[in-house]
Amino acid sequence: MGTEDNAHNFYLDPIAASSARNLSKRPTREISVDSPPKKKSGSLEDYLIEEDGIEEGSQLYCQALYLCKNAVYRRAFTKMKTKEGRLNWIQFNWDRENK
Repeated sequence: MGTEDNAHNFYLDPIAASSARNLSKRPTREISVDSPPKKKSGSLEDYLIEEDGIEEGSQLYCQALYLCKNAVYRRAFTKMKTKEGRLNWIQFNWDRENK
């Protein structure tokens, strides 16, 4: 009877029960996952002023900003690799939109 009484008290004692549960847990380890840094895409100003040499406030600069209000156009513009490609893209789309 003594054994049953101890088992009964064990289940009623929240501290003893939590201690027993802690013993059965797997050991935990802190795991840190470092993701590679996300590639930052430049702002329109970076492309227009720094990379392409377009003067802020010029007609070409304003046309590019206007066209790039559209998310699809903006994505296409910022994915282009060359200055010439971006300049041709601005002129082509500006002419197309203003026929």
